Amino acid sequence: MATSFSVLLLDWITALWVTILAAIILIGLPVKSVHPAQQWPLPWLDRVLSALPQAVLWLVVGVLGLSALSLFNWFTLALWYGAGLLLFRLSGDRLKTLHQMQQWKYRAVYFLFDLLDHQVAVKFPFQLRGLNFHHPPLDNEAKFNALGHIQRGSRRSPPLLGLFIFTLILGFTLLLRYEYPLLQLRFSDPEAYPTLLAIRQILAGGRFIPPAATVYTAIAAALSLLGSVDPMQVMRFLSPLLSVVTVLSVGYLVYRLTRHSGAAIASLFSLGAYVFTVPESIPETLPLGMQHLMAGFQQAFNQGLVQQWMGTEPSLGALFVVLSLIQIQTVMHHRRRRAAWVSALCCVAIATLASPAFIILIGVGSLGLLIHPWLALALLTASWIGLAGVDIVLSNLDLSSILTTVYLSLSLLVGLGFAVIERSLRIVFQRHALLICLIVSGAIAVNFLLPISPNITYLEYERSARKALELSTRLSPQQWLIVAPIEQFHETYGRAWYEDLNTFVDRYEERVQDPQFQFPYTVPDLFIFVEKRPFK
Repeated sequence: MATSFSVLLLDWITALWVTILAAIILIGLPVKSVHPAQQWPLPWLDRVLSALPQAVLWLVVGVLGLSALSLFNWFTLALWYGAGLLLFRLSGDRLKTLHQMQQWKYRAVYFLFDLLDHQVAVKFPFQLRGLNFHHPPLDNEAKFNALGHIQRGSRRSPPLLGLFIFTLILGFTLLLRYEYPLLQLRFSDPEAYPTLLAIRQILAGGRFIPPAATVYTAIAAALSLLGSVDPMQVMRFLSPLLSVVTVLSVGYLVYRLTRHSGAAIASLFSLGAYVFTVPESIPETLPLGMQHLMAGFQQAFNQGLVQQWMGTEPSLGALFVVLSLIQIQTVMHHRRRRAAWVSALCCVAIATLASPAFIILIGVGSLGLLIHPWLALALLTASWIGLAGVDIVLSNLDLSSILTTVYLSLSLLVGLGFAVIERSLRIVFQRHALLICLIVSGAIAVNFLLPISPNITYLEYERSARKALELSTRLSPQQWLIVAPIEQFHETYGRAWYEDLNTFVDRYEERVQDPQFQFPYTVPDLFIFVEKRPFK
């Protein structure tokens, strides 16, 4: 089905709205409320990475708890989210927060008096007549850290070459993550349909079903409810956004642990451009055990890109494994340890909800951080690849989430290997070693390692998904019935009645030959999805 310009334009607008909404709820409000710049002298990126896991965990707990109590609606969710921001703000700096709350109370009282006197101040709420509110002064430590950060930032402007390389990597990242979601409404991963059904069950007032993706389901349900966006559209555009965040987080982790800009660029490029696909066939001369092991890794690498833009639960858990190590490293090298500890524990909790196996990776990486940051990267990548191999050999272990996200370990390994090679070449080429490594690595990647076309498994026609979403948007809930394959049940749950197409045909195949026959349905509209050509 060719996508028209009007449909594509609406999809772009929806993608922009989902991105803005996710940025405001998961990053903007938490950073502004939990870690304001006046009280948090760290750079803005550290404040973002510290507030993100707190907001995500609070939303996940709220959605699951409210769903279990059958209290999930926009009012209760907004109340829960606001209470969480206030709680985190109080835990960060209780005295200043209470002082600001007292100011807000005074402003509300004076505004009420002015309203009763019909003399509302024009500049409210920024300035009230007779009142003068000032922010509390920064302590000496905050002044010193903030001033030092500004001075360092003013002396070090990003070079044009680094900015060009980062823009190129970001372009590859956005292209590979948004190419298929923007052109296809249907899902390219069969596991996405149970997740969609779980989201619709929560939005319809039902209870969450644990076998579905826990963290991803809760985030998507919250964004769908607060943004008035259909869950299919939220899943469609939230997934690549989380994948882009994962790419940036991996690059930042490599930089934090190696303090090597070239290693961070190499890691960003390897994951952003996804150079891990393996097109070659496995030699039959190898032993059967080796063939089985290589086939498992090959399948994991080739499906990794599809899972990134589909936002599976393991990929989301792997993101918070990376963020947890960033927070633990902050705990070891910064004075404000309490907030970093809170964020680290939130990351561990989210990764555990996604898959308990990620606890092993966090433990190994934390152990390496106690010795040396470079050793932490080496241990993390070795354990990640090793556990993935164990899952292939011993399939009865619950380590599938580590196998499906093993591509992240390769990006970390690329960054570590780049740092080691560049440091070794400094002996000969001195300050030109970094430029030489970047040129050679880029040439090899562009000529031999760019991703091949992914093997996508669709379960329905694109027109079926489009028509199901159109009917759900235009028709009143529970006033129509749809007869279609099982995929349309997931797409219209809570909006329409459903009957399986095969069951419908078996029941009425002979009875419809009677001219007086009428279908025994009380709904005004009946829609039957018929495949002119069987979908394969």
